[in-house]
Amino acid sequence: MIVFSVVNSKKAVFDVDNPIQFVTTQAETVLKQIIARYPYETNDDSPCLKTEAEHIGNELCNSLQDKIAVAGAHIFSFQLKEISYSSEIAAGMLKKQQAASIIAARQTIVQGAVEIAVEAIDSLRQRGVELNERERAHMVTNILTVICSDKDAQPTVALQ
Repeated sequence: MIVFSVVNSKKAVFDVDNPIQFVTTQAETVLKQIIARYPYETNDDSPCLKTEAEHIGNELCNSLQDKIAVAGAHIFSFQLKEISYSSEIAAGMLKKQQAASIIAARQTIVQGAVEIAVEAIDSLRQRGVELNERERAHMVTNILTVICSDKDAQPTVALQ
């Protein structure tokens, strides 16, 4: 969305054929140049389209102002209303978002499982049950396997 006005009618009439069409064409060019530099979203604090719309809008406005000064126009604002991506890019963005969610969930599960395993060993020790290094490792492995697995656990009994 572009808000502008013609502030120099002489330039608008004599220096360009159609000031509105000129501003529109320049806006499309600026939009493609600026937007191409920013990802839709990021995992760090770097600027992205999702969180820095005002900053990017100011950059769009300033860049467009430089290009349309010859038309005697002044840009008041140039803001993104919506962004449309091709279906392939949108699908890729969705997969990336899903993967990030899965990783975050797995990290939370693993952190919780480690805490549970440590607490289980400490609780046994406090109750007088001493486990050797091999038994502790086996117990931790079993707890982590059961908690971190995405399938239900199947109990087994050792025959020896």
